[in-house]
Amino acid sequence: ISAYTRWDYDPASGGYLRFQDAQEDEGAGEVLEPLTDRLNGQQVSADNVVVLFLGHNIDPPYSPNVMMIGMFGEGDAIAFRDGLAYRLRWMRPQSDSVVYLEYPDGTVFPYKPGVTWYQVVGTSSEVIQGEEGAWRILAYIP
Repeated sequence: ISAYTRWDYDPASGGYLRFQDAQEDEGAGEVLEPLTDRLNGQQVSADNVVVLFLGHNIDPPYSPNVMMIGMFGEGDAIAFRDGLAYRLRWMRPQSDSVVYLEYPDGTVFPYKPGVTWYQVVGTSSEVIQGEEGAWRILAYIP
């Protein structure tokens, strides 16, 4: 694994705390440390963490260094809010539309008021639902 991060739900604040890799994982296991904001020294946190699954295409004139990510239409998403995970669909019907989330039945997903962190991964990414509510998403592109 080249890079890895983790979000931990914090019941005291009702939000998620971000951790980031402190070294490459070359078979010895992941080493994580809190990701802190350099301006205020506080750990980065979010009230909602949303993983968006989007297609990635190599831009031929610049390949393999430039990826084009199309964010039109709809796709799969997982939202984490209040310690729970929700499998949803992201929606952006037009290029000037705001992205929103829907449940499978078409009703709009209500974000928790506050900070939302969006993580974009490729559509070929692997989702592993582990024990005790832990989720692992192995991000692959394209």
